[in-house]
Amino acid sequence: MDFDMLYERFSRRLHGWALRRTAGPADAEDLTQDAFLAIYCSLSGYRGESDLDAWVFGVARNVWRRQARAGARLKRAALRIPLEEAAPWELADERTPAEQLWLRRALHQVDSAAQSELDSTEWAQLLDYSLERTDRELLAARTGVSREALKSRISRSRRRLLDACSELAPI
Repeated sequence: MDFDMLYERFSRRLHGWALRRTAGPADAEDLTQDAFLAIYCSLSGYRGESDLDAWVFGVARNVWRRQARAGARLKRAALRIPLEEAAPWELADERTPAEQLWLRRALHQVDSAAQSELDSTEWAQLLDYSLERTDRELLAARTGVSREALKSRISRSRRRLLDACSELAPI
């Protein structure tokens, strides 16, 4: 069976199918590409005993389910890891490509939310404290505010950022 023929025959329908199951056009395009990669890799296993449409969409459905399960696992894990313990670049090494893609998108969304919700000073303080694990006293001395004021600022910044990113890991 010729892969080019399969692509021509199913690309539009598979993309439409993916659009109905994902959050938007970019996610649908990713799902479509991942599905065609899986179809290409398993094409030698298709013996023609079943309907070609059913086989193609069955492969696509399996890819979609794997991605959904991986995303759900990552969201559940993210809820259990305190922000100060989560180093996204370390987590990415242990993830599947789909999970890494979700993580990159989530980090981009967090960064976008930070830029819209926090000023650059608040974002820098939150990063220094949460990711760099900078001691509050050192950070307070560096910024020229009291330790208590810095604690309040970091707490408010974290709350506003979590509210802005609530759709990343719904409870």
